[in-house]
Amino acid sequence: MEKNHPHLRVLKNQSIIFESGRVFRSSEHLYQWRVVISLTNNEGIANHYGNIRDLDALQARKYSHTAQESSGETVDSNTKLEIMLDVALQKFTQNSPLREGLIATFPATLVENTESDFWGGENNHMGKTLVAIRSSFFTPQEDRKTSSEKE
Repeated sequence: MEKNHPHLRVLKNQSIIFESGRVFRSSEHLYQWRVVISLTNNEGIANHYGNIRDLDALQARKYSHTAQESSGETVDSNTKLEIMLDVALQKFTQNSPLREGLIATFPATLVENTESDFWGGENNHMGKTLVAIRSSFFTPQEDRKTSSEKE
């Protein structure tokens, strides 16, 4: 997808996410909280990292990485993908403008622009996750023509 696509800004990490009665500042906060729980099985430690309201998403990620380093363990790729799929699905299900922005990207291939070789680059796991979520918002019988083709 081209960098100047009008719907790209809508897909940014800027929504409040709710899970199990908790409020998370962004999907990044929820993702990092879930990663810490998957490593520590300790909700108290995860709450320390995930619920600090004054942190931006980058700081939350750094705190989560600190927790991972102190545990001496890392989260395997399948667990990362499962957590991200669930978190991103919640993000787009709970926020209709984000959902509509994601749907409006159809039929474009989505590519994550990040320094991470896991989430972007050749693997492009984030782009693939977004495409899977976008596809889940269509029914099997639904016509997937772009809006310009429908008019």
